Amino acid sequence: MKKYILIMFIIFLPLFVFAGAKEDFDFAKKMYDDTLYEEAIGKFQDIVQQYPSSSYAEHAQFYLGNSYVELEQFVNAIFAYKRLLENYPNTTIYPQTVYRLAEALFDNKNYFEAAQYYQDIIYNYPQSPYALQSLNKIIQALEEAGMYNEAILVSMDIIESYADNDQMPTIMLSLADVYKLNNMPADYESTLLSLISEYPESDEKWEAIHDLSKYYYDKNDTSDALQLLKNSLVETIPRMYEQTLLLLYAELLDRSGETEESLKQYEEFYRKFDTYPKRDQIGLKIATLQYELGEYSDMINICKEFLEEFPKSSYTARIKYLQSAGLFNKNDYTQALHMLQMIDEEDTDVSILKDIEALRAEIYLKQKDFTKAISSYLTIIKKFPHIVSVDSVYFSIGSIYKNYVLNYENAINYYSIILTTYPESELRSDALIDVAESYEELNNYEKALEFYTQALSSRYTDAEQLNTLGSKIEYLREFSIKNQDQALENLLQTFAKFVQSNDYIETIYSLVQIYANNLKDFDGALELLKSDPLFESNPKLLLLKGKIFLTLAKKATMDDKEDVDTYYKQAEQIFETIVKDFTDIPEKAYAEFYLIKLKTQTFEQGSEEYVTTLQQLSLDFIDSYGTFPYIGQVYFDLGAALMEYGGAREQIIMYLQQASNLTQNEHIRNKANEFLGNLYLENEGYIAARNQYQKIDKKTIYSDPSLLYNVGFVYYKLNSLSQSIPYFEYYVQNYPKQEHYSKVLEYLGSMYMILDQSDKAIQYYALLAENEPDDDLLRKLRDLYILENRFDEAINISLEIKELNNSDRRTLAQIYEEQGNLAYSIVQYERIISNNITESDMLKDTEQLARLHFLVDDMAKALNNYIKIYNITESYKHPFETYNYLNWKQIAENTVVAYYRQKNRTQAENFEKYYKSIIQDDDSIQAHITLERGIYYADLDKRKARRLFEEVIDDYPQTDYADDAYLEFAILELSEKNFKEATEYLKILVENYSDSPLVNNAYLKLGSVHFSQGNYQQALEYYQKVIQRDTEGTYAMRAIENFALTCKAMGEWMLAIEAYQMLIERFGSPELTPETIFEISYCYYMDKEYKKAIQLFKTIQDKFTDSEVKAEIIYWIGESYYGLKEYDHAIETLLKIVYDYSFLDQWYVNANIKIAMAYEKQQKFDKARLFYQNIIERYGTNSNWGAEAKKLLDALP
Repeated sequence: MKKYILIMFIIFLPLFVFAGAKEDFDFAKKMYDDTLYEEAIGKFQDIVQQYPSSSYAEHAQFYLGNSYVELEQFVNAIFAYKRLLENYPNTTIYPQTVYRLAEALFDNKNYFEAAQYYQDIIYNYPQSPYALQSLNKIIQALEEAGMYNEAILVSMDIIESYADNDQMPTIMLSLADVYKLNNMPADYESTLLSLISEYPESDEKWEAIHDLSKYYYDKNDTSDALQLLKNSLVETIPRMYEQTLLLLYAELLDRSGETEESLKQYEEFYRKFDTYPKRDQIGLKIATLQYELGEYSDMINICKEFLEEFPKSSYTARIKYLQSAGLFNKNDYTQALHMLQMIDEEDTDVSILKDIEALRAEIYLKQKDFTKAISSYLTIIKKFPHIVSVDSVYFSIGSIYKNYVLNYENAINYYSIILTTYPESELRSDALIDVAESYEELNNYEKALEFYTQALSSRYTDAEQLNTLGSKIEYLREFSIKNQDQALENLLQTFAKFVQSNDYIETIYSLVQIYANNLKDFDGALELLKSDPLFESNPKLLLLKGKIFLTLAKKATMDDKEDVDTYYKQAEQIFETIVKDFTDIPEKAYAEFYLIKLKTQTFEQGSEEYVTTLQQLSLDFIDSYGTFPYIGQVYFDLGAALMEYGGAREQIIMYLQQASNLTQNEHIRNKANEFLGNLYLENEGYIAARNQYQKIDKKTIYSDPSLLYNVGFVYYKLNSLSQSIPYFEYYVQNYPKQEHYSKVLEYLGSMYMILDQSDKAIQYYALLAENEPDDDLLRKLRDLYILENRFDEAINISLEIKELNNSDRRTLAQIYEEQGNLAYSIVQYERIISNNITESDMLKDTEQLARLHFLVDDMAKALNNYIKIYNITESYKHPFETYNYLNWKQIAENTVVAYYRQKNRTQAENFEKYYKSIIQDDDSIQAHITLERGIYYADLDKRKARRLFEEVIDDYPQTDYADDAYLEFAILELSEKNFKEATEYLKILVENYSDSPLVNNAYLKLGSVHFSQGNYQQALEYYQKVIQRDTEGTYAMRAIENFALTCKAMGEWMLAIEAYQMLIERFGSPELTPETIFEISYCYYMDKEYKKAIQLFKTIQDKFTDSEVKAEIIYWIGESYYGLKEYDHAIETLLKIVYDYSFLDQWYVNANIKIAMAYEKQQKFDKARLFYQNIIERYGTNSNWGAEAKKLLDALP
């Protein structure tokens, strides 16, 4: 009878227990529902501890996590959910637990780990509602983790698998965001367009319209943006999107220059949405647009209304500023200043304060109070140096001094600040020119010339400025710069000659030249020539007088004065008089030389009359005066005129050659050679062009960007790359604003490619891509990055290609494979195959896709693709010959091997027969298949597996698989605990195949065998071999970890520390390093180096999110303090576990015991009792922990 009662008690005891569990759970759940989360946590913990095998424990653990989430204690929630999954792997609430765990990780910013759990639900529970909720969250998690490529892959997989799901528009929006972050604009645009067209009834469509409109505008496709919005605004827009889209439309109108239409849209919005929370912002925008349109009266009225309606708006200061600006533009400067004074500067944003001060400066300028204007600009520099272009403010001050105050010294000082402090300022050229002009005003023409010359060589000087500067420099040299020292020297020489020769005419001639050439006093020179009637009959003095009138005519032309013609007529009359009245004198030739220009200037330069007259006069002159000193210039002027007119090429060349040979003027010689070179260049006469350019001095070439380009180009065409490159590189460095800049970059890139200097080619192609990106250039740059093994840059530049074709995707796939990112490579081939491609391309790409799946050990997908190839080709009588572009041997080998790895022997054997003709004579493939067959049988028939491994070793000893067979033999023996036999096989592998990549694995396994048998020293020796041999780190990390573990087993704590330090040096990462430092800290603790242990443990306290690890770190810090006999520190440290980590049983118990022991050491036995009682009350004396605490408690005095 007692036996039956006992049996009944055993049967029904769980029911009583579970009844109690249900009652406790219902009570805890009610507390949870009533938002008493902190109280509920304790109850749920009690249920888990008291009823661990009850289903209520699972749910209690689940709600424990939920409670922590509600309290935003995400770390504790994460631990609670993970504990549920660990303790109840077959739980019925697995999907919701994993989902809540992922959500907690996401909220705790552990995005990558969150993504892994979202993926778990999606792939393993695809029909679960939690899977559907995870679809968009996994993309967001990967996006937040910065893993954009992974996010794209997952998104595409979801779109394919859940095409009909209601969440698809949201998924596409998230995918678009990832494309944008990953700098894939074409994919971003196409995704949004697809969303708009495929889901016209979705709310997400309107978000896509908004985002796409902004995207179009940002890439300067304003018309597309406006058209998209115009088409959309004719529909009925959901209220939640209406305001956003209308405002975007108004903003786009504004930014596209349609200011009036934009103003109308803002005004309509302002009237229509009178409850809009940011209505004051719209009011500000209206006032701003009215200001831009010059509607100052309306704008002032709007500002007044704004200040009445929104007196506390944060835009008040900006409105008052606009009102002041409006008054300024209405010339009411006093009221404008008064309004600025009314702005409360203490509560005003610094950017507005800067604008206020700038407006003050403008007002003071208008009021001609230049001192105050300058003071305002100096205030801007002092108060707002980080939000203004300080160089531009200094430029404004310099301009005031130069153009208004006429204090050129101060102007020069402020411009000089730009030149010295901001050498890369874009205002540099303007500053140089203004400094030069200031020096001109100060009659310091030498300094003016110096700064004009600097401006001429500045890389910030544009083409228009270059032309102007040339004229200014010429003017200064010819008309302004006086050389008084030279004048005095010439004067002394003149008087010395007069004393010797008493030649009155020659003395007057010299004095006139001193006036004209040295002192630039042309009027003085003419007055001297008028001083004696005798001078009017002297041809030498007459010629000099005519030349002075020519100089005055040129000066008047450059000064844009009206008396140009008067001077020319006076000069012409003088030269005509010399020609008519004198014979057989040298002055006559000079007179006729000058008359050529004077007689042709009445015609339009380049006209037929001009060229005909010039040619007749020039040829007559040449016939008459062939030895004339300036005959080269006559030839040059004639050749240049015919070039401009389009005359006969042979004639032009002849005249220019004569000019080059006969002129005594270096400038004319350089110009003649330049023109000749250009003529030869036009007809691709590169050698002749080079010969002419070589006659020009280097300084002239480098100072003229057009000539510089031509010289570099000629050497480029002649394949004289080493000579072409210096010219082109100088061009790039000094003339970035000139027309040939992009072309020069292209030539430099191509030349460095020819010279096999990829790094330099990349430098110039990258610059070109910044200025003028096009797909062909980007492809070229990508290929160069690949050549230099700069794969990340190759990928980035590939993603900038607008029209990414299949060839580009194949290249991308190859890059990803080279990097080891096989998953990304797979995505590219999948995209290629999804496009419409030829059968041959489809088969080749499918083969690559199958191979990649095989490499990532995804045998199912590898086989899907290999079978796809088989299905297409098997109908042909001779498929291997018909499709000979496929690697049939690899296809055959991988197909058979994949089936064995899929445990499908039947199909493996079928395909082995099918491919027999192409693999039967290949020992390597036969060895591989035999090996895989052996691995297949290893779990089914170990004897047969052994025979197959022996077959590989005996029949195919020279293949790459004989060493694999020995390793598989060892693995087989290890599975049966046959350590001796396993050791023998591993040693044979190491001895006979010393170059095998498996040797390190063999040494690692030998170490593990010896470790498991307690042979620690031998284990260390084998681990050491791996560490020394494995430079790539495939096995070295595990070897170092095992080495350290072995040292710990031996109690060799310092050796273990050295091993862990090596691990950090070779393989340190954000994840690995903290874990390794933990182990080092623990070793210091075990070696009684407590201070070092504490120091290191503290460095990693914040590196972990796992609560259990954090608690363990705190515990060992407390233990270390205990070891140092610093009991107060130990207690203080361990109390953190008692208070903050009480849900972690093991560390809670250990902390309580160690605290009690610390109090015992301090003779504080009452306090020690409290902590022993903590354990007893919580776990009872029937538990191991409670019993141990009771024992320690009873031992207290």
